[in-house]
Amino acid sequence: MVILQKPDIQENYDDIHVSASSVNAIIDGCPREVLYRYVLGLEPQDKSSSLILGSAMHEALAAFYLALQQSKVEMKLADMVEIAHGVIESAQAINFKEGETLETLKAQASNLLTVWHKNGYRPQGTILGVEMKFSIDLKNPHTGEELQERLLGYIDLLTENPDGTMVVTDHKTIARRESDRGQSQDLQMGLYQYAVETLFPGRKVILQFQDIIKTKSPTVTITPVIEQDKNAALKQVYSAITHMNTALMLPDPSVLLYRRPSWRCASCGYRAQCR
Repeated sequence: MVILQKPDIQENYDDIHVSASSVNAIIDGCPREVLYRYVLGLEPQDKSSSLILGSAMHEALAAFYLALQQSKVEMKLADMVEIAHGVIESAQAINFKEGETLETLKAQASNLLTVWHKNGYRPQGTILGVEMKFSIDLKNPHTGEELQERLLGYIDLLTENPDGTMVVTDHKTIARRESDRGQSQDLQMGLYQYAVETLFPGRKVILQFQDIIKTKSPTVTITPVIEQDKNAALKQVYSAITHMNTALMLPDPSVLLYRRPSWRCASCGYRAQCR
């Protein structure tokens, strides 16, 4: 893991922070999940098989890119499969879909990695970070006042092209191809752009998804992402922070961290507490 730190900060990652996932949960997801996960620190009762598969793919790709960064040698497919299978086998309380088992999930990972190893993204530039952790100062986007919260996150893959352009690649294991993929504002990508431009001032930043599409005949695509409106993303972050801080000042935070029913409820790891 590569960690970028501000020169005057040695250990900042345990400070009060927000992340794209916590902000998304409040704005577009379910605020009640924020209560259970981030405020009360409860462990989910289980994790969906899709989430476990995505984690397995992430770990295998991270190992591949780390090996490429450190030794300039591509990891063998068999080693990537072993890493992915290890993630799946070590997972606790998997919420399987109908007809799924541990073995079918491992077989799916093997199939996806076979396709990826043949067609997956090989960066042309220098690899600067794999699963790169960052911690960035935040300011009130309206007044410029520094906030106590910091922005914490991980970038799957950060590379530098020969012309100095920074390339952010985010790996996604998705169920289907989306025709408008990358053509709209994306909170996570907006925050990645903000983070990289903060860490590397003056550099042009390119954003892209590496989509591993788990259809019957899997494919791997690189999808460019349009330039993001960083200010809009930071306003969303500030809105979520305000929401959270207001909730925590109440005798019962659940009044504002309410349940927002959606299709996600069926596989949510906190569905038992919610009922």
